[in-house]
Amino acid sequence: MISQAKTSHIGSCLSVADILAVIYGSVLRVRPKQADWPARDRLIVSKGHAAAVTYAAVAEAGFIPTERLAEYARNGGQLYGHVTHLGVPGIEMSSGSLGHGLPVGAGMALTAKRDGRSWRVFVVMSDGECDEGSNWEAILFAGHHRLDNLVILIDYNKIQSLDFVDKTIRLEPLAEKFRAFGWAVREVDGHDVGAVRRICLVVGDLGYSVIEEFATRYPKQFVNAGVAEQSMIGLAVGMALSGKVVFTYSIGNFGTLRCLEQIRNDVCYHSANVKVVAIGGGLAYGNLGVTHHATEDVAIMRALPNMTVVAPGDPIEATLATKAVSALDGPAYLRLGKAGEPVVHSREPAFELGRGITMRDGSDLTLIASGGMLATAAHVADQLSEKGLSVRLVSMHTVKPLDRNAVVRAATETRFVFTLEEHSIEGGLGGAVAEVISELDGPRAPLKRIGLRPQFNNVVGDQKYLKSLHGLDEEGVMKTIQPIIARSYGLVS
Repeated sequence: MISQAKTSHIGSCLSVADILAVIYGSVLRVRPKQADWPARDRLIVSKGHAAAVTYAAVAEAGFIPTERLAEYARNGGQLYGHVTHLGVPGIEMSSGSLGHGLPVGAGMALTAKRDGRSWRVFVVMSDGECDEGSNWEAILFAGHHRLDNLVILIDYNKIQSLDFVDKTIRLEPLAEKFRAFGWAVREVDGHDVGAVRRICLVVGDLGYSVIEEFATRYPKQFVNAGVAEQSMIGLAVGMALSGKVVFTYSIGNFGTLRCLEQIRNDVCYHSANVKVVAIGGGLAYGNLGVTHHATEDVAIMRALPNMTVVAPGDPIEATLATKAVSALDGPAYLRLGKAGEPVVHSREPAFELGRGITMRDGSDLTLIASGGMLATAAHVADQLSEKGLSVRLVSMHTVKPLDRNAVVRAATETRFVFTLEEHSIEGGLGGAVAEVISELDGPRAPLKRIGLRPQFNNVVGDQKYLKSLHGLDEEGVMKTIQPIIARSYGLVS
């Protein structure tokens, strides 16, 4: 029996074809001619390898012409061998990477409850997909928040891609596991379409209470890392696909590298309005060791399509950057320090994503800095100026899209270009600037990238100590710059 004391529902089924036929045919409240109808029910086919039958169901429901089914896995077609939402009305989310659908569905269900909406969320999963930890994070989350507008239907066919489920990771007693997490459970024969339909129609009739907002101080949605990170991104995507602007928050590496697959496949591929916020960029968590050093994150985020990457240089830029990425339509990565960073700007500058801030102009050399290296760069610029050099200082707060014009001007109007970043020199700001300069025709200034070598630290130290160790403090940067200038042009003795 389904108990009102529980939260959501799980059907233990045998045929995904029958499940989809029932859901699309007689359960979903949708409008095929208005696929983006705001009040529609949401369906996520998380077992992405069920693509062919999903497209068939979408076509049968009237979302796409049946002739389009000939595109399936064919050159030039749009119907991938795993479920895709691109160009396919009636499909909410692309899937294929198992373990992603339920967190997204939970985020959608949470949004509906918070906004007092009546639409429901259905997630079709495979039994083998229950191996994924992100699913159990979402199951815990949904049970805690009593998301009784969320239904999971598990195609429990006992087979995974390489072996039987029981020989891979035993799931039994599966129903009891869900009940222990606060879910109402009903097990049915997946070929009994009447039984499947009755289960699906029950949802929404139990009633619920609206939960408190995550962050009542802000008009945007905020998902904290108190939700384990892999499900955090999925929840955020679900909320974003429901029309929200969502911020996630975690320590540098945790919200990025741990969740890279979710960020790539769910955030970027869907161009979801999710802003991934990382604190402790670079070596900010120095004494905690390599696991907490965010030193490759910019390079990885910069490589992702549709992702904007922002590393503000001081608290003033951080405030402006937060407002800018909030207004941005699409995903962004906002890399912050740990707090306590010095203020560099004497007054609020004009701030625009993708456009560097020229803090001082000069003709001898250009310092291009991002993130916490801006303060160091400003002090170095002062020292070099005292030696009679004309120094240009650019705060390159947006690493992607890079301000190419500022880089080109630096390389063609000044005699040296130096990049400064608390990040590996491979793929971060230095890599981005190098890519632009390397493609220029004609004479251009030589480039020196100042940052971390691509290696792990093997000693303990706080941020200040480690920056000094790697030559990223003021003294270390000067030691790098002066010999280059002296050797090449004799400008500094």
